[in-house]
Amino acid sequence: MPEYPPFPRKDLHEALAEGHPGRETIDQLHHELSTERPDRSAIESHVRKLRSIPELAAIVANWWDDPATQRFIANLSATGL
Repeated sequence: MPEYPPFPRKDLHEALAEGHPGRETIDQLHHELSTERPDRSAIESHVRKLRSIPELAAIVANWWDDPATQRFIANLSATGL
């Protein structure tokens, strides 16, 4: 499995109130990133959902647009994972 860049899971959780449904999406994305064979389309779907939540939009955008994250995503496609 390729090493994924640091994911701001704690910051994302802290930005949302307890019980917010976005917390589940944060955990789903974190899980997908750490699987043996991460699915690019699943990652992108989770990112879209999280970016649509105003409290998370900037945090997710900064992580997603980071060159290290983009290299990780590109490598998923290049290696066929």
